[in-house]
Amino acid sequence: MKERVNYEMAEADLKKLIEASKPTPCMMIGSYVTPTPQENANMAWAKLGKKMGFDPMTVQPIPGKSERFFSAVPVEGEEAIKEKDFFFTFGYGQIPGASYYCKIKAVDISEAIEIMQKRTLKYAFCYGSAEEAGVERFSLKECFWDEAHRGWSDHE
Repeated sequence: MKERVNYEMAEADLKKLIEASKPTPCMMIGSYVTPTPQENANMAWAKLGKKMGFDPMTVQPIPGKSERFFSAVPVEGEEAIKEKDFFFTFGYGQIPGASYYCKIKAVDISEAIEIMQKRTLKYAFCYGSAEEAGVERFSLKECFWDEAHRGWSDHE
């Protein structure tokens, strides 16, 4: 078993963790269920773990120190927290349209949605796999975000 390491997070990171732990109002649209405050906190710890190089499931406070200080087991190489692909589909009347999907790499679904919302608010659903999104079943074509033109394209 790896030895624990002491870490100190930045004040901004602590604010993000506290904010993530708060309940958020939501409106149910479609089948997407918003994460609970605990799930949001877990996702915030996962992002911080990726950024700082520790396993978020091993975090423990350091007695006698402020909440910015904690210990955890470091991760590197193959053990590091990996980004996954998330698939966004579009509905009729949305840009680029119902026959397309967009793939976003992110640590978790909240980060994927955050990235997508910076590009557009016009998407239908987010899925954790191409199969769930129906890429093959509905013959969806992949579209790409063109940062230079701030728009969608059907080629990289």
